[in-house]
Formats: sequence, structure tokens, C-alpha cells
Amino acid sequence: MIRVLLVDDQRLIRACVASTLARSGEVRVVAEAETGEQARLLMRQLGVDVVLMDLSMPGMGGVETTRRLIAQRPGLRVLGLSQHVDGVLPARFIEAGGAGYVSKQASTEEMLLALRRVHAGHRYLSADVAAGIAVRRSDAGQTRRRPTRRELE
Repeated sequence: MIRVLLVDDQRLIRACVASTLARSGEVRVVAEAETGEQARLLMRQLGVDVVLMDLSMPGMGGVETTRRLIAQRPGLRVLGLSQHVDGVLPARFIEAGGAGYVSKQASTEEMLLALRRVHAGHRYLSADVAAGIAVRRSDAGQTRRRPTRRELE
């Protein structure tokens, strides 16, 4: 059983994700936080395997919260869950120590796969997120293009 701390500022999203994960039989949401600061306080009290982190939250966002949680507990596995797949946010999250990143457009099966992989010590990026990061990191002087499926693999 994977023990998860779910961090998202939207109550409805937290309820839906927690319900979906509970139905899997593989994951137990042990606590929920609606802010980064709440997440930091809960981490002092909880034994969790993975933090499922929204990135766009008021106050301390998901990137800074991730950075602080990992400083508080080195080796902590944090999986980003966000609507942002392009731009700077996914890359900053990974640079802050995030172990994986799943788009909120992902299927339930993909989110569970990501949780399993991150829990097992691997990295995981949704294909759309990986493409966005790869394009962003390409040289500025080169023609920007989406990586092929093979390049993403």
C-alpha cells in the first residue's frame, strides 16, 4: 500500500483524486493539505511514501513546497500533478527535486502508474510534460520541434 499526502488548494480536486486513489486498492491517502505550509506541518507528523503535489497554489506554490519538503526530509518522493505541461513550471519542479510529474489530463491508470514508479524510486513524466520540458531545454538557436515518440522513450 502506497501512503500518500495529497496537496491541492481545491477541495473538489482533492476529494476526486482521493476517491479515485482509494478505489485502486493500491494507494491510501493518509492526509490532505490545501497549502504548502499545511503540507510542511503534516510531514512532521506523518509517515508517507509519496507526496502528490499540485503546483499552482496561492502562497507557497508547489515548487517551493517541494524544495522545502525535500530539505526537511531528504529522499522524499514528490509527484507533481498539474494542469501546466508546457513552460517553465514543470522544469522548475523537477529541478526542485520532484521525482515525477503527471498532467491533470492524465488517465487514472497513468496516475497510478506514476505513483507506482515514483514509489519504487524511479522517475516518471507524462508524455505531454516530457515533450514540454524537452522543447524548453532545446538550444534557443535551433528550430523548436516536439520530440518524436522514440526520443521521449
